[in-house]
Amino acid sequence: MTLMLREDYLVRQMRDFARVMARILGLRDQGEYAEALMECENALRSVSGLDPRIVRGFRAADVMALMGTGGGDMGRQRVTHTAELLRAEAEILEAAGRPDDAAAERRQADELLRLLPPAPES
Repeated sequence: MTLMLREDYLVRQMRDFARVMARILGLRDQGEYAEALMECENALRSVSGLDPRIVRGFRAADVMALMGTGGGDMGRQRVTHTAELLRAEAEILEAAGRPDDAAAERRQADELLRLLPPAPES
């Protein structure tokens, strides 16, 4: 993929992801926790390419291997977006009175990001 096409793709993906996150956080702010969690579920499936139960329940290293992230920009973006969704889900779970579930989501998000190799210098 040429550099320009790859950059266009990444920008589109970021824009689409921002829309999804805005919807999720808006639902959370309105107290629509069940719907917000459903949106997280759908977004996790779409972003990671995996069943959300795998994203939440498997070791972070195994999740990354299953996602086939590699070290490129697109792989980094997939992992970063997956972690952001897990953190959003944690906020919703916390607001819904499920602190133990929220803590597990945060741990998984942190571990995914910790395992992400450093971005190559430009």
